[in-house]
Amino acid sequence: MRGYLWTRRSGAPLEQDRFRSIGAGGRVNIGGFILELSAVRPFDRAGKGWTASLLLRPGF
Repeated sequence: MRGYLWTRRSGAPLEQDRFRSIGAGGRVNIGGFILELSAVRPFDRAGKGWTASLLLRPGF
C-alpha cells in the first residue's frame, strides 16, 4: 500500500511526502468481545522494524 502525507522538515515549507508499508491483521469474536491483532512494517522509516498491536473491546 502506498500513501502520501504533508510534512514540514526543519522549518521548510510544507511538502508532500510518500510512505510505504506492509501489514496484516486478524479479528475474532470471543463470547461478545472482539480480539484484534495487527502488525505493520514501514519501509520508508530508517531503523524501524515490525510494530504490533493487540486490542480487546466489547462487540456491540
